[in-house]
Amino acid sequence: MALEKFAMCILMSSGTMPDNHTFADLVGELKAQIPVRPEIEAALLELDVESDLCSLEIRKTRIPGPQRMKMLIEIGELLQAAARESVLEGNHFPLQLE
Repeated sequence: MALEKFAMCILMSSGTMPDNHTFADLVGELKAQIPVRPEIEAALLELDVESDLCSLEIRKTRIPGPQRMKMLIEIGELLQAAARESVLEGNHFPLQLE
């Protein structure tokens, strides 16, 4: 949920919102606003398969292994830094995800 909240923070600070709250929608709108490295995009899109974020379907969630979790934490740190820069510093074009 933190990854979703940080992404929403970045988007809201630039005055935009995704169509929905799936990671596909979040990533699509993030990419329209700021540069997003392909590896980060792929990792976030995979979260739609791993989680039930705003899903109308009941899916079996997967618990990420240690390597995947480490990568998601690193992405979370980048998203957090970009969100802080967007909101606290007023920079609506953070480059942490580039």
